[in-house]
Amino acid sequence: MDRRRRQVLRAHGTESLAPTVRARHDIRINILLALQGNPGNLGPVTRAYDRNWNANAGGQATAKNAFYDGTVEPELQRKLLSHAFWCNRVNRAYVRRFLDLAARHHITVFWVLTPIAPALQQERERTGADAKHEQFVRSMVAQYTNVVVVDGRHSGYDHRVMIDPIHLDCQGASTMSADLADLVGSHVPSMGNASRWVPLPAFRDVRTEVLLEEIVDFNVAMRDQTGRRLR
Repeated sequence: MDRRRRQVLRAHGTESLAPTVRARHDIRINILLALQGNPGNLGPVTRAYDRNWNANAGGQATAKNAFYDGTVEPELQRKLLSHAFWCNRVNRAYVRRFLDLAARHHITVFWVLTPIAPALQQERERTGADAKHEQFVRSMVAQYTNVVVVDGRHSGYDHRVMIDPIHLDCQGASTMSADLADLVGSHVPSMGNASRWVPLPAFRDVRTEVLLEEIVDFNVAMRDQTGRRLR
């Protein structure tokens, strides 16, 4: 095990390195149900998401989460790594391979820094994690003239358009998608003269012409009226 992995393991436990550890409770329940001849408990949820993806041409339109008030508890801050940033050498290698391939075929790449909850963004800035992430992105962009960064970190997406600290609801996602489409359309024809680090426009309610079918996120549905996660 390399030094970085040992550091992650000490700081965050085995759940950060082994998803099966994090999901062990759900795995255990579904194995027991299968041994008893009963269907797994994730079947209906999977079918609901599958219907949503098909209805929205691959998109996931998530309904609003009335339980989320924008706060990010310290334990969640830790899990979301608001205090640190690094890029695994394998990930770094494949980022380069992807960008090299796009460059060889003269394909423009739009690298999106998506909006996150203001409380999480502020903590990342306080700890220096955000600056390290930006430094990494800028180091990559400097090597490839076909890469455009769309920066949504300070575009005013607050908790009212999010279902949790890192995922937008249908309203937020629709607005971001519409603005991204406009940015892509305006940059590709004039790539030679256009800026290669552009801000995502400030959030406002953009009504799309596409009728979307919303779905209640599984994690939201598993909460009761007090906001406590049900097990």
